Amino acid sequence: MTTLMNIKAPYPSLDDAHLASQARTDPEAFAELYSRHVRSVYRYYLAHTGDIKDAEDLTSQTFMAALEGTRPLLLELQALVTPAHFGTPRRTVLGADYNRVCLLLAILEKRAGIPLQSQDVFVNVAGGARCQEPAADLAIAVASASSYGERALAPDVVVLGEVGLTGEVRAIGGLETRLREAAALGFGQAVVPRSSLVAGARYPLTATGVSTLEEAIGLLVG
Repeated sequence: MTTLMNIKAPYPSLDDAHLASQARTDPEAFAELYSRHVRSVYRYYLAHTGDIKDAEDLTSQTFMAALEGTRPLLLELQALVTPAHFGTPRRTVLGADYNRVCLLLAILEKRAGIPLQSQDVFVNVAGGARCQEPAADLAIAVASASSYGERALAPDVVVLGEVGLTGEVRAIGGLETRLREAAALGFGQAVVPRSSLVAGARYPLTATGVSTLEEAIGLLVG
């Protein structure tokens, strides 16, 4: 399986080399160099995973665009759902808010009919990153549903949205900024809160609005 950890990024250009020399003393140059490097790695990653034949390689992982202050950051969220064999099911969370993940699992069971009371669930934000914002709710829930159902997700989709206790997908801030960054990294589709979409607005990728968690799972996981 091709992952971000075992591919080599494209060789840097002469312009990147010049920018690297400036980055030693100029914070803005450093930020630009970092952004270019991340984008090149993701484009290379998507190009190499576009022909994956094993559908299981694409289950249980979603991408979302987080906001660190005003700067967008693409994150890979992973979930693994497996039958529990020892009493109380385990809930292990790395990089995300533990209580919020437990809340999302309860919503998945109650509102989407996914029986997780007998399943161990492991959630991880890849690369050691941390994501505490509610906009990651839908991505975590969809990744968990994907893992439970062993259904593949499209590799070029970002998933954004806060999930409420009734299963509604609530609006998030900075949608255009998030989508612009996702499009720059090679993503072509996004599933977002319907209430965040502005009628007549032109987005840099195909944005599909959803109102409920069940609707999002039906659209992405089937």
